[in-house]
Amino acid sequence: MNGSFMVTALCTALGITALGMAGMAEGRASEPPPAEHRLDGAERDLWRSAWTWEARGRGDLARAALEKLLRARPRDVELMLDIALIELRANRVDAAREMRARMQRVAPGHRALDELDTAIRVLGRERIRLASIRRLQELSRHEEALAELRSLFPDGPPRHTLGLEYWRIVADMADGWAAARDGFASLVDAHPTDPRYELALAEHLTAQAPTRPQGLHRLLALEAREDLRRDALVAAWRRALRRADADEVTPQMLQHYAALVPDDAEARAWAQAGRLPRRNVTAASPVPDDPALERGRSLLEQGATDHALAYFERAAGRDASSVDAARGRVHALIALGRADEAVSVADALRAADPATRRARAGLRAEALAARARARHDRGERSLALRDFETAVA
Repeated sequence: MNGSFMVTALCTALGITALGMAGMAEGRASEPPPAEHRLDGAERDLWRSAWTWEARGRGDLARAALEKLLRARPRDVELMLDIALIELRANRVDAAREMRARMQRVAPGHRALDELDTAIRVLGRERIRLASIRRLQELSRHEEALAELRSLFPDGPPRHTLGLEYWRIVADMADGWAAARDGFASLVDAHPTDPRYELALAEHLTAQAPTRPQGLHRLLALEAREDLRRDALVAAWRRALRRADADEVTPQMLQHYAALVPDDAEARAWAQAGRLPRRNVTAASPVPDDPALERGRSLLEQGATDHALAYFERAAGRDASSVDAARGRVHALIALGRADEAVSVADALRAADPATRRARAGLRAEALAARARARHDRGERSLALRDFETAVA
């Protein structure tokens, strides 16, 4: 069976034939575009600030910025959907349902209601099914994984952040790369101002040699985006550079990567040399990221925080000195409202070198600030002040 037939078969099984994609695009034109398309001036700045706050782990401030924008646009259902998805990523399911009720009052029958219903279901009572699909793939049971994916998303690919997880699963299937490329591209087209979708497409393109230069240049274009999680961008660069040949990477790219990871001696050496070292792929291939870390990052981005935490803990069990595992655990615990545990994780990180000690100090400050906010909200003002003072010391 040739490759093009396999790709066509996969797309057909997922319900995303070319005709179907065209139909979805035509359907989108019949309804107002997402909120990000309709903003300008001060509203666009407020919109961008929300995602900058979320990228910094402050979902509360992101939500506040969007709620301020919603007061000026009280009937913007797409904006309500974005707020509800933030609530879900923070495990505030009841708040998401309250926003859904408001959406229903404003625009009964709007497609955003179906999108939110899917997100509440998949990130709520059925979130374990995403993990089971990944497990089926790890066991090379791809046909079963495909059937489960179709069952979990009977209406086809989600068009918001859950779509990122959907297409990542497709990308890992046999002959799924092309379908995933088109899926990520459709998300970028639907959300041109949101860098999360652009990052996913860029990283996907770096997985194949013919599209790797395009993917690397797309990563480079994300350099100035403050509304993008820095750890996600670093992880994408790390994987891309491990896949790339020396001739595919420019000095500018290496300088950019070194600036992102200033404590990485290897990255500094690459930037100073202006090129990647030539590698013997049979004898000296670099060790890839722990798959548990990659999976944890993906789940955390999708809002499946408790499952992300389990993967980060698995990675930490393999390497107690892993800064990436500790960072994932701290961010997940903060998102789950377990700041005391986040402080303990930061304190327990083994720091045998200056770079790790600096990373531990930064994580501890994040955890203390989160605990301070929680204590302040509970009225424990003196304890909150002590945590804030320790965090900035």
